[in-house]
Amino acid sequence: IFGWVWLALLVVATGFAFHAAYIRYRRDRWPSLDMGLLFAGISWMCLLMFLFSTRSHAQTYRYLLLLVWAFPFIVIYLYAQFRKWGRIVLGTLTLLIVGLNAANSSALIMRWSHPDFSDWLDSHDMTPVINYLDEQGIRHAYASYADAYRLTFATDERIVCSQVYNERFPDWPIPYKETIVDPAAHVAFVLSREGWFSSSAFERDLASMQVLCRKKALGEYVVYSHFVLPPGEGERIQPVKADASHNAEHAAHMIGRRSDFWRCNGSYQTTGMWVSVEWDTPRKIGKVVIDYGRFPQDAAGSVYVSYLADDKWEKFPDVLHELSDPFKLQNGHPVYYAEMARIELPVPVETHGLKIELAAPRTNRAWTIHDVGVIPCEEVVP
Repeated sequence: IFGWVWLALLVVATGFAFHAAYIRYRRDRWPSLDMGLLFAGISWMCLLMFLFSTRSHAQTYRYLLLLVWAFPFIVIYLYAQFRKWGRIVLGTLTLLIVGLNAANSSALIMRWSHPDFSDWLDSHDMTPVINYLDEQGIRHAYASYADAYRLTFATDERIVCSQVYNERFPDWPIPYKETIVDPAAHVAFVLSREGWFSSSAFERDLASMQVLCRKKALGEYVVYSHFVLPPGEGERIQPVKADASHNAEHAAHMIGRRSDFWRCNGSYQTTGMWVSVEWDTPRKIGKVVIDYGRFPQDAAGSVYVSYLADDKWEKFPDVLHELSDPFKLQNGHPVYYAEMARIELPVPVETHGLKIELAAPRTNRAWTIHDVGVIPCEEVVP
């Protein structure tokens, strides 16, 4: 009801404002702005931007703050335009709105003071989680959006917790993640059954990557820690040399420098475009992992893979497809928010270099690579 009343007042105020602006224009032969036109314009602009925003929903009403701020000025403007009975109606309506706000504020305060209010917000007790992490000596963790901030704040940063990935603004950096939590060696995931990143979703990802872990249910939360990587994932070969068909001077950015990346500058992906990495000692290789970082749209589709044999490139005859991994394995634990692609070689080969060549380039996309990981397979169990 209030929404319709507000809209009616805004429409009436807009009509008065345009009528007054027309009279001023006829008199002065020049457009001018008064309070009514200013605040009516602010209100309509804010409302239309909210309606056409992809982020408009029940939890983003704060984006209408400018519209709310303009409402009292709209009421004042209308009061100045109305005569006696109009002012009586508008004054009565104002008193009703003030009374409604006072009653709702009182009810909200009473609701906040109720003991189960935090559970109603899915803000469950984290004390058992904190105690368990302290017992296990775990000082770094991942959690969903709200829980990550709560855990860090409640422990005064004794336990530093980061979001798994930026749930609200995917392209924005996350405090603590890349600089503190990702590089840590002993990390836990603290997840609930609700939230944007739930415990069930994480367990599906663990199963797809064949990663085992210790699982501890604590009230509404499940804590995952002490991850056991699948055979062959504990070691990565560190390339010492990188090359590329395009932008070769920056090819070294794709080996061991996570803060940088290589890109085929000045060109889109084309058939035959390639990158290569080499290392010192020949090893038996079965898999290559490519980290595309924050540029999933720049990933390759299908590729040819060649390997060094007696310092000559030997190409596997079949086209190989990149398979998406939900996370990468770093320092013995999963790390999300990087586009990870896996290339399984048809057969393990002993070599000291691999070349990846585009077989099916993506149209109008560059090729961007953060890191190339080479996985040895000597210890892989068939």
